[in-house]
Amino acid sequence: MSSDHRATPPPAMPEDRMPEDQKAPASEATPAMECLICAGAATDLTPPDFDGHVIACPRCGKYEILGCAWGTFQNASQAERAVALGKAALLQGHSRWPTIKNINF
Repeated sequence: MSSDHRATPPPAMPEDRMPEDQKAPASEATPAMECLICAGAATDLTPPDFDGHVIACPRCGKYEILGCAWGTFQNASQAERAVALGKAALLQGHSRWPTIKNINF
C-alpha cells in the first residue's frame, strides 16, 4: 500500500455548519465509540435494520460501511481504511454519506 496522502478524506464539516438533511436526529445517536477509520471519538448512528455500520466522526465525517464489505474492512489497515473512505467520498454521488463497499479497497 502506498503512502499517498491525497486519498485521505478531508476534515469533516463541523456539525453546526452541516446542512440539516445531513445531521443525524438526536434520537438515532448512540453512546460514543471509536471511529473505525481514525480511531478518534465517534458516534454510532447505525439504524437497527441497516446491514452494516453508520458512523459520525468529527474528523472523518459521516460514513457508511456496507455489511458485504465488513470482512474486507476489518482486515484492512488504518491507512487502507482511510484510502477506502476517500474513494467512497469520490464515488458518493447523491448519497447522504460516503458508503464504503468492496470496490473501494
